[in-house]
Amino acid sequence: MQSNVITPAACAKKRVFLRVDLNVPLAHGQIVDDQRLQAIIPTLQLLTKNAACVTIATHLGKPDHTHPDQALSTRQLIPWFAAHGFTVTFAENPLAAAALALAGCTLILLENLRFFPGEQEPSAACAHTLAALADCYVTDAFATLHRNDTSIALLPGCFTPENRFYGLCIARELNALETICTSPQQPFMAVLGGNKLTTKLPLIQQLMMVPPAQRVSHVLLGGLLGIDLDKNAPELIALALQQAVTLLLPIDYRTDAAGNTIDIGPATEELFISCLGKAQTIFANGTMGKYEEKDGQAGTYAILRAIAQSDGFTLLGGGDCAAAAEQCGVADKVSCVSTGGGATLAYLASKKPWQDLPGLQALIAIIAVV
Repeated sequence: MQSNVITPAACAKKRVFLRVDLNVPLAHGQIVDDQRLQAIIPTLQLLTKNAACVTIATHLGKPDHTHPDQALSTRQLIPWFAAHGFTVTFAENPLAAAALALAGCTLILLENLRFFPGEQEPSAACAHTLAALADCYVTDAFATLHRNDTSIALLPGCFTPENRFYGLCIARELNALETICTSPQQPFMAVLGGNKLTTKLPLIQQLMMVPPAQRVSHVLLGGLLGIDLDKNAPELIALALQQAVTLLLPIDYRTDAAGNTIDIGPATEELFISCLGKAQTIFANGTMGKYEEKDGQAGTYAILRAIAQSDGFTLLGGGDCAAAAEQCGVADKVSCVSTGGGATLAYLASKKPWQDLPGLQALIAIIAVV
């Protein structure tokens, strides 16, 4: 792992562009889940305690920059900052942010980055406009590291390599991922759920192909991933046999009144829980069923509770898995809950994540944006 983590000396009395991921769910202007906001508090505290002038920048939703939807304005996040002891001033655009910095504001919340043309192209012109706001760049937006947006993949290149950093949230996530990648205690088990096997295949194959000391010992496929596996992914079954990896599939399912599969069944719960009781390292991503619906929660909740009871290292890979863990009250009982879904999968599926994930590669690239 690279050593680009932000330090007090690196940010003291400097102007900092802080790229975060505050793409939180909103309902009627109210934050439904503030996990991603909570995750950046340590970095914000480090920066403010060292007299940095911080421009906080994030995207929110998927607006059309030609007709910005004010329901996706980052202005709605200001009450959360105030409630957590941060005095934040809102800036509608980069020019306003620059003026606020000159006026002595220390925490400036920029309008939704996706309201600005060039953020999603990406655009060198947009990158230089944002770079003018700061002396150094800090990203603490782990969930965006696999994207190519301007503020993620191009903006860091506007700063010299010694002025590009990642924050404490990303440091925590990378440490957890490195535990999984380089030094998992055996047995190491991956519990994967969801609807689409294709999105999980690169990850499963990578976990199986590494040297024995790092290799997953068991892969438990829940949700719809294990249905007709012999037809949908016979190569995965062959690879598991070749690499001596135990592949566990559901042996029963729960269905709704219309006969649709909504969850793994009780026999599968017992099978999976018995296996997980022997694990020393567990990585989980996805859910066992439609956890958003009451009738589809039992399998997901049972497996998450079993993971939470493990004495080993446990990592939940963001997305629905993290939301379900919060919902059933075990999020604080695992070793790490990732703020990223796709970024977590991309990191673990890559042989060289610091080259393959744009947001990481940009932190160490030699070539500057011109």
